[in-house]
Amino acid sequence: MPIRFPGRVQTPAERHDFLLRLQERLRRFNNAVCAKLRTERGVAAARRWHDEWFGPRDLALCRALVEARASVFHWKPKDIDDVAPWLVHKREVRALSMDALNAVSLDVVEPESYQATGLDPKENIEDDYIHVDDAAEISASGTRVSWTDRRPRYLTSYYYKDFGTGHFGDFDILVDSEYTSGAYSTVWEVLGLDTQARDGRAREAAAFGLGVITCYNAYEPEHRYSVRDYASGSVDDSVLIANGSTRYLRWDRSGSILRCRIYPTSADRDAGTNLEDTISVACATTAYSHLHAAASWDTNSWGYTYTTGWIDNIDLQEAAPTGVAPQFMHLARMRRA
Repeated sequence: MPIRFPGRVQTPAERHDFLLRLQERLRRFNNAVCAKLRTERGVAAARRWHDEWFGPRDLALCRALVEARASVFHWKPKDIDDVAPWLVHKREVRALSMDALNAVSLDVVEPESYQATGLDPKENIEDDYIHVDDAAEISASGTRVSWTDRRPRYLTSYYYKDFGTGHFGDFDILVDSEYTSGAYSTVWEVLGLDTQARDGRAREAAAFGLGVITCYNAYEPEHRYSVRDYASGSVDDSVLIANGSTRYLRWDRSGSILRCRIYPTSADRDAGTNLEDTISVACATTAYSHLHAAASWDTNSWGYTYTTGWIDNIDLQEAAPTGVAPQFMHLARMRRA
């Protein structure tokens, strides 16, 4: 059992509440330690702390929270814009003072194994990925995919690359993302994994694959990110994020847990500082071959739902190949430090 619950915590609902408080305490503690390490000893020291100390504890907490949700909440999303009930509880915990969280000890977490990976060059979408697009709505330039007034619920559009059978088992992928603006209700998939080429809505219809998506509702001035296991329909939503704000994501799977960690800057993501949110679901352990970038959510409807944004700097964090270009070697050395 990765979490040692205090004796006063008995019922499934009490355990879920305790885990949310523990996760918030862990997030704030990690942010403070990483900020101090980055100032006093540099980014490499902060990253080691984040990967070696925080990483396994965060994974253990995500596993426990996913298990707790299954017994406490009987919720299935009716629509992509539905808000999970545990997100309401998460917002309440976020509002607590540090004094209210200090009673929650971090020592109750028994970390599971976690292996931070190396770093290789960013994915070149323009040159290496195949472009599928009904109406030339998205375009790639080097590492970036961008769109203006895109209609994600009306047309099929995405970039993809086939990495070969079983390439993506456990993975740890970095990506920068911005939802700039939108009209009415829009959904798009930042990254998706599958064994064939298709957009996010097709993955949902087939009940197969994994994705990290963002969604916007006309009645909110913000958007949110979600992780999704299409096989089970499991989804977890982030806190709300202002439109036009770039976010730096770390999307990973370890065994049957799919996570996405959200940071306000790339430096924060590198050092593990200022973690805004961790979202996670239980997922299938299928190994995938096809990575999709900026995939639409084509329902052949809602033709007037427009969105503008971009994704950039997809980093699979796989070992740099022999003969990697010299301009990238400092990145590989930094990750190994």
